[in-house]
Amino acid sequence: MKNLFSFLIYFALFAPALYGQKDFANHKVNMDSLVRVSQAVILSDDHTFEINSHKDSEYSVHLRILIKNKGGEKYGKVRLLENEYREVNDIEAAILDTNQRTIKTLDTDDIEENEISSGYVLYAGNSYKSFSLTHNTYPYIFECSYRVDIKSLFFWHDWYPQDEVPVLSSSYKLILHTPISFNYYSVGIDTKPEKNLIGEDSVYTWKLENIPPRLHEDYMPPESEEQMALYFKSANFILDEYEGNSISWNSFAQWYRDLTKERYELPPAAKDEISNRIKNITDPKEKIKSIYKLHQEKNKYTAIEMGIRGWQPQPAADVYKNRYGDCKDLTTYMVAALKTIGIESYPALALTRDNGRVNKDFPSPQFNHCILCVPLSGDTLWIETTNPYLELGDVPYSIEDIDVLVVKENSGKLERTSVKKSSENVFASTLEGTIDLTGNLNFKTEINTTGNRKNYFKEYLISYDDQDDLEFLHDQLTDNYRYLSLQNFSTQEIFDKIHKYVITLNGVYNKFLPMVDKRVFVNPAIINRKNSKSLPGESVSERKFPVFFSYPYQIIDSVAIELPLGYTLESKPKGSSFENSFGKYFSSFEFNNGKLFYKRFYEIKMNLISLEQYKDFIEFLKQVIAADKTSFVLLKE
Repeated sequence: MKNLFSFLIYFALFAPALYGQKDFANHKVNMDSLVRVSQAVILSDDHTFEINSHKDSEYSVHLRILIKNKGGEKYGKVRLLENEYREVNDIEAAILDTNQRTIKTLDTDDIEENEISSGYVLYAGNSYKSFSLTHNTYPYIFECSYRVDIKSLFFWHDWYPQDEVPVLSSSYKLILHTPISFNYYSVGIDTKPEKNLIGEDSVYTWKLENIPPRLHEDYMPPESEEQMALYFKSANFILDEYEGNSISWNSFAQWYRDLTKERYELPPAAKDEISNRIKNITDPKEKIKSIYKLHQEKNKYTAIEMGIRGWQPQPAADVYKNRYGDCKDLTTYMVAALKTIGIESYPALALTRDNGRVNKDFPSPQFNHCILCVPLSGDTLWIETTNPYLELGDVPYSIEDIDVLVVKENSGKLERTSVKKSSENVFASTLEGTIDLTGNLNFKTEINTTGNRKNYFKEYLISYDDQDDLEFLHDQLTDNYRYLSLQNFSTQEIFDKIHKYVITLNGVYNKFLPMVDKRVFVNPAIINRKNSKSLPGESVSERKFPVFFSYPYQIIDSVAIELPLGYTLESKPKGSSFENSFGKYFSSFEFNNGKLFYKRFYEIKMNLISLEQYKDFIEFLKQVIAADKTSFVLLKE
């Protein structure tokens, strides 16, 4: 065993060409070079999940990491989650030299226990046990082990053998001390488990060696972040006294339905409040809109999520009484409120888009959010109940184009939420300015935003004070010209055919026009401009994942700048125009009566661009960057 360990240390420190090239996720990696340059190397990472019953299981971890320099010290810091269903025990840790001699060990007094706090969660019942061990002489080995006692197979531990640094060996052993029906699916792992029967125990073991670090790419889809994993589920589970199963989405929905039983009733006072709110409204959609507004005015997003409350919502009557709740609480209230006026609606369990996509073929608790589904004739309204600034039907991008589990009275199935087009997510600026005799550009700008762009600006500017707002707007407008002084700004919300959030700004771009040169270059792409930083870092041959944007969008800029006396136009740029399946660009330049005029249109038509289109995407961005560099050339008399 000592000889094997010495070999692993030798491999991690010096990494001679022992393994050559290994295929990983359809591309080649050189494990030797990865180990050589890494700040730390995980020598072994072994996981054991022992199941005694549906309410009693143990998850054990034994970890050895070679820390090669100061940058690798962070891997000697561990934080372990505890709550009503998870208790961490038997923590041990030590620092060893490369000859396996113990340098120091973890003292129980070095283990800290802290509650998790959040501005939105009043009390979640979650806490952390954390500890760290470091040493001032490199390299050294950090070794630790611990056990987590788990009270429900609802929280089956998945396996993530990959890390931010190379992993020489990782294993996952599943021991069933009692017959348990389970299923799993893999991402990036082709290894089949070794199956054994030891006495009456069924044992499944997965082992991997020489695992390269996770890949990180620019514009990478959230679902691509975990590139090697095994995801498990128990066919049957018990959470507190609530029994459920994940055989189908319908059966999982039944479990959630049991959690919400008799929780959709409101007291007479709440019903009277709702009735008075809509007494002069006849259109069903307008009624929903009015009740949604009432909810936003009265109820605040705040959560108490200890124990079963992490999944079971408060009764609607309690939300009405307390005037707060988390996503599932507020959704329950809205279901009850609409029920009082005869409009059917349902909770929909969701995985927000920034956390990836639901595996539709693997019914299981993959969700982190709850929204409201209101089926209407010829349409379905998806409503975010936690945001006080949204209008009815104005779905935030985090729940657009996702699969949600709609829990109806007698059924449950996945449905896809709506998504806005690029023409609905618009940032349109109009800048008018005058350059004074000192070269400063005094300007007024009106920015019209719609859709997700509107939501972004509106939520920030409403949530924070004026000073924070000025700093925020300053940051938005200084990517291309640094010396900006904002004098004032105002906002206005316009409810017409297109719901707009309008920001009006006055300010000065100092030193906009250089005063020392006879020939002056003026780039009118003041607010929005692409440059080399906009390009993904991966070449076409290196790229492994699609390109992801949070949502499709359009940016439209119009600029008019009056020049000071003493300047004439030497050359006016030619405009550009090009388009493909995922993007579009247009620009034009004019000069009349001492004024520069510029228009720019930039569009991303889809939020996911396939890997096959990556080469075209790079070429498109390069064209945009080149077009955005174009300048007027002026002569100073």
